[in-house]
Amino acid sequence: MNERMRKLAEEAGIIHSHMSVGEIFDALKKFEKCAELIVRECCNAADDWYQNANDIHWDPAQHIRNHFGVE
Repeated sequence: MNERMRKLAEEAGIIHSHMSVGEIFDALKKFEKCAELIVRECCNAADDWYQNANDIHWDPAQHIRNHFGVE
């Protein structure tokens, strides 16, 4: 796992200093899988935007935000 993903896991409160090494490892493996699924979903949303760019009037970042319901 790269350092950026570890920082995101810390920011999200998934890992913290009170956890054992085993708990951190297990949590990071789950977080890594979740992050991979989210990235794949973002890529699919971006592909969808690209395929329909003539019909969609917002930018790809806005399309991904809309796809996930993020303001």
